[in-house]
Amino acid sequence: MVWTVSILNLNGTTRVADLPWSELSFTHVLNAPGSMEIGVSINKVSRADIEPGQSDYVIKQDGTTRAEGRIWNARVDTNASTLRASITGEGLAGIFARRLIDWESRYEPVTESPTNINTLYAISQEDILWDLVERTQAETGGDLGITQGAHTGGTHNRRRWYCAEDGVFLADVFDDFASLSDGIDWAISPTLTDSGLRELVTFNPHRGTDLSGSIVLDGAVYLDTLSYEIDAGQIVTRGRSVAEGDCDPAVGDVTDAGALADYGLLEDFEGANSDQVDDVGELAAMLVSPHPVVGMDVTYELTDGPAIGDFDVGDRIRVVDANRPGWPLDITGHVQEIEVTVQLPDTSDETTFVRVNVSEWFEETS
Repeated sequence: MVWTVSILNLNGTTRVADLPWSELSFTHVLNAPGSMEIGVSINKVSRADIEPGQSDYVIKQDGTTRAEGRIWNARVDTNASTLRASITGEGLAGIFARRLIDWESRYEPVTESPTNINTLYAISQEDILWDLVERTQAETGGDLGITQGAHTGGTHNRRRWYCAEDGVFLADVFDDFASLSDGIDWAISPTLTDSGLRELVTFNPHRGTDLSGSIVLDGAVYLDTLSYEIDAGQIVTRGRSVAEGDCDPAVGDVTDAGALADYGLLEDFEGANSDQVDDVGELAAMLVSPHPVVGMDVTYELTDGPAIGDFDVGDRIRVVDANRPGWPLDITGHVQEIEVTVQLPDTSDETTFVRVNVSEWFEETS
């Protein structure tokens, strides 16, 4: 196995075809751009080779692209005994955190003025996100070469209004949708399992294929480390709905489970400049749960576990460990984050380690 790092100019042309790295790690994170860290000797590269903000990186495994994005920081140690630079950056979606929506965009099904906030939603959230990405790419110097990938799962419609004077970052819009109980998961390839085009792919309500029967991380076989936490803090026994403002009909304090199911625990409305209206029960299904949350970290040496690309963030896998007396574990999990760390020499799977962060996955019943 050979890992290579290329440095590109912002226009996509190659600046350094094979960066002489000494340390290499990168992550894929659900609903986030991911990150990378590379160590290099400053005897072997110039500042111009790795200029933050002006350089893109591409990480390949045996010629297959696994991570891609922009360098944002370089920490240089010029002590005679070290002469080393640590370069950090983000995936392509990290660029969205630096792009403001500086135009007015209305996504609503009606044309009357003033807008009737009780009109049913009519624009899908994935179409809203893609329209915003297209608008940023159409600006001078803004094209990232991202295309719209296929949408997987059910569609949930929204109403949104973004004003130029609000100065909303594009990444904040993605976070807004991702945080809703009926919101979307999303990824921009290349991901671990799709190293082709730069595609914005959205998933609702849960990303990926059910791999729980075929991808099993077994503590008895090859896991180097396994840690997990059981948290029942989100199990709701009493709640109060927001009574004032936009409820129609108005509701008062709610303490019984039936009312919680009807009205939810939280209403979230944006400020006066926004037409955002979300269902009152958006978060109820997520918050009213009889199950504790189980979250875990699993690390394995690549030579002993599934290959890179067998699964990715958002997919479902099984984590099994029957070797800990009194603490057996057999869980179908939703992969939240994957971190790949490579050591030199990078000539075999024994020098690559994969950390997988998983949260327990429950099938939706409604």
